[in-house]
Amino acid sequence: PQSKSTAITDDGPKKENSVGEAQAVMYTHAVSGIESDEDNQAAADGLEQYESDQEFDRRIKVINALTNVIREWIQECGRILGKDESVYKKWGGAVFPFGSYQLGVHTPTTDIDALCVVPRDIERDRDFFDVLPDILRATEGVEELVVVREAFVPCIKFVFNKVDIDLLFARIEYREVSNNIDLSHNSILRNCDSESIKSLNGRRVTEAILEHVSSNEHTAENFKKTLRCIKLWAKNRGIYSNVFGYCGGVMYAILVAY
Repeated sequence: PQSKSTAITDDGPKKENSVGEAQAVMYTHAVSGIESDEDNQAAADGLEQYESDQEFDRRIKVINALTNVIREWIQECGRILGKDESVYKKWGGAVFPFGSYQLGVHTPTTDIDALCVVPRDIERDRDFFDVLPDILRATEGVEELVVVREAFVPCIKFVFNKVDIDLLFARIEYREVSNNIDLSHNSILRNCDSESIKSLNGRRVTEAILEHVSSNEHTAENFKKTLRCIKLWAKNRGIYSNVFGYCGGVMYAILVAY
C-alpha cells in the first residue's frame, strides 16, 4: 500500500548549493529520524520528490483501469483460440506494480513498472505482442505505445492517462490467475521461460525488499527517505543508470535496504 505525500511546489530556480544543502537535510533526517515541518519544506522544496494527492489518485485509477483491460484482453484471446466461454472467463489475469512505485519512493515524473501475469494458455508473441497492443491503442487515454520485443526484459511502453507505463509479461503454469496470487514462492517459477522469470523477479525482489524493511513503521519510513535521497544524489551526479554501467533503482534499493 502507498502512503499519500503532501505536494510541494517549486517557487523558483534554486542555486546548485541550495540543492546540495536540501539533499543533506533529507539525508540527515532519513538516518536520524529527527525532523520538523520547516526542515522538511526546506529539504523537499524544488526537488520535485513528491506527487500531489491528485497525481497519487490518478496512478491508482490507472492501475485499476489497466487491470480491467488485461482481463478483457485475456478473454478476447480465449475467444480467438475457440475456447468455451465458461473456460476463458475463469482465466482471470492480474497486474502487479513493482519498482519505485511499489516501494513508495517514486517522483511525479517516475513511470510505473507493471507486471502482467497470465495463465498458461496465453503466449507472449502470439497474444501479448500481437493482440494486446491493438486493444491498448483502442483504449481511451492510451498514447505513445511502443512494443519492445528485443529488450533484456521484453515489454510494452505507453502512456495511460498521463502516466508512463512499462508493462512486462509473465506466463505461469496455472489454469487461472487471481489478484491475490502469491508470487513470492519459488513454485511460481515452475515451467516459466527465462523472460517470464526475469519479469516475475521484478515484483518478487520488490516484495522481498519491502518485507525486509517493514519490521516496524519507523524502519520503513527511514528506508524510503534514505532511498529518495540516495537516488536524487546519484541522478544529480550522473551515476544512476543500468544502461551506462551504474546502479539503477533496484540496485540502490537493495544497497539501502541491506
